[in-house]
Amino acid sequence: MKPASDSRDTAGGPEPLRIEDPAQVALLLSAKARRFLAPFTRTERPAAEAARSLGVPLETLMYWLRRFQQAGLLTVVREGRRQGRAVKYYRASGGAFFIPYHAALQETPEALVLYNREPLERQLVSSLVRAGLENLAAQGEREWGVQVRPDRQGELVLQHARQRETRADLLTGQTPVYLSLWAADLELNTPDALALQQELVEVFRRYRGRAGARPYLLRLALAPRVNADAT
Repeated sequence: MKPASDSRDTAGGPEPLRIEDPAQVALLLSAKARRFLAPFTRTERPAAEAARSLGVPLETLMYWLRRFQQAGLLTVVREGRRQGRAVKYYRASGGAFFIPYHAALQETPEALVLYNREPLERQLVSSLVRAGLENLAAQGEREWGVQVRPDRQGELVLQHARQRETRADLLTGQTPVYLSLWAADLELNTPDALALQQELVEVFRRYRGRAGARPYLLRLALAPRVNADAT
C-alpha cells in the first residue's frame, strides 16, 4: 500500500491528512493503536527512543510500527548511526488526520463519538466508583446502593447513594475530591446557556495549565437536549 501523502505543520498548525482507506481508518479509530503512533506525529524518532517514552518493550512497539508501515501511516524518513549501529528514524505520514464520517466504521456521527469516548468514559466511571467507596470507608460505612426517586419533571431516575443520603456541601472544601453532576431537566434561555458555557470554559482554562501531585479526570459537556430516538 502506498504511504499516505505527507502533511506537515502549517502556520495554523498541522494540516490534517484526509484518510479514507479502511485499514488506515481502523487503526486511527483504535485508541490502542493511536497510542503507539502518537510519538511519531510531531517529529522523526528511532523506535527504541519512542518505546522508552511509552514505557513498553521494543518488540511491542515494533509490532505496531510494522502495521503502521503496511497501512501507509508511517515511513522511515532516514537512517543514521548510533554507537556504530544503523538506526532507522520513523515519522507518521501526517501530523494530524481527518476521517470523513462516511469513511468511518460507524454508521453515524453519534456512534463514532460513543466509540471514541468509551475508554475515557469507562475510566471516569471506575475512578468515580473507587473514590466513592473510599469515602464510604473513611466514614465507617459499607453499604452503597441506588436510589430511585422522581426528578423535577416527575420522571423516576436512578441515583447512586447511601440509603439515608446526606447532601454534602460541595463549596466548603471539606468534602472528598470527586464529583458527578447531571441535569437532564435543566431549562435555560439562550443568553443564560451561553453565559454558563462561558463560565465553564473559563474555569476549565484556569485549572488546565496547572501542575500538581495527582492526576484527575474532568469532563464538561453542555448541549440543547434532544431525544435519543430523534437523532
